[in-house]
Order: sequence, then structure tokens, then C-alpha cells
Amino acid sequence: MTTTSGLAITYPTEFENPFTTTFAIGIEEVDLWLRCALEDALTMLVGGGNMALVTNTFSWDAALYLIAGRSGQVVTIPAGSITLADGYVAWLTGLTRPLVSATLSSISTGAAGPGWDKTKWPLFYRIGTNVYLFRNVIGLERVTV
Repeated sequence: MTTTSGLAITYPTEFENPFTTTFAIGIEEVDLWLRCALEDALTMLVGGGNMALVTNTFSWDAALYLIAGRSGQVVTIPAGSITLADGYVAWLTGLTRPLVSATLSSISTGAAGPGWDKTKWPLFYRIGTNVYLFRNVIGLERVTV
């Protein structure tokens, strides 16, 4: 058994026996990735109230809601603030994928985004004095000036 280099999808090695067990694991992983991609396209981030960036502290004064279009599941992000340096991305961690649970563990930040981890969701991206909100995985909206 081995995995692909990008998404770490399992596939059988040459002459692996039994082939079907490993192949079935890989097909389930492909299925999960496809469902997550569809869910990502149909999931929206809304709310947040008034948002502000002061020095490196980005804050929002009302809850944000991550709403899954297929399942209707809602993940609530309470009003709060994070440290968000210029060029950094903030993302949710600890999500169940597909979104079938409202579990939210924390918000993380870093110079690079969450990568291909299915349990993470991009939230904010800062460029200079502007912070952009990921309304979904294909759309950004500037929320500060």
C-alpha cells in the first residue's frame, strides 16, 4: 500500500494481495475528496458584524456562520479577535468533513494557508491594511480598509 504525493490517496502497490482491500480504501478517499470539493463550492461564510484591523489585531463584533449548502449544517464562530500579521491567512481547525457537525476547535494563523487538510477552512487573508474574508473557497470580499 502506498499513497499519492498530493492528496495522500491510498492505492495498491504492484502485485499487492489482496488488491481489493487497498483499492476500496483509495476509492473511499477519492469519494471523500470529491464530496468535500462539492461542499466547499456550496458553503458560505456569513455574518461577523463590524470588523476592524488595529495594528495586527483583527476583530469582529458578531458571530460568523459557516453554512454548508448541502447538509445545512452551521458552524458558529463567536465574536472575537485574532492576531493577523500582514500576508498571513487565518483558518478554522478541527472541522468534521463533510460538515456534519458544528464542532469548532480553534482559529489558527500562518504565512501559508491550511493546505490540503480537509479539517481546515480558510477565513481571512490580510494584505497590508486590508483584510479579506473567504465567503467561500472561490470568493474573497474585502472587509476592512
